[in-house]
Amino acid sequence: MSCFCTDRHWTRVVRLGSPLHDTCIFFELSDAGGARLKALSEKNAPDPETGFARHLANVLDDQVLTAPMLLGVIGKRGHITGKFTREEVSFLVNILRAGTLPAMLTQPPT
Repeated sequence: MSCFCTDRHWTRVVRLGSPLHDTCIFFELSDAGGARLKALSEKNAPDPETGFARHLANVLDDQVLTAPMLLGVIGKRGHITGKFTREEVSFLVNILRAGTLPAMLTQPPT
């Protein structure tokens, strides 16, 4: 698994309604995060001839939160849409805003 953006790169994450989806997650990234996401999404953009599209996973603490289809090139700003309930969107927004935990809560068993 390749990490292209970390919690340091997220500058804004909010829940929005959209014309096509009842709820979606809008995000903004730092300049560095936007450049990384743009490079990754350019390499994995949908194939215009076949329509083949890849999924881009949002992973936090080694857990896949969502894996939406990549519909085009994304830079500093984008949105995540899907068949989410309002509660699921609120959960994802809160998790993405919080980022990774700075330390483990307990020691792993030895």
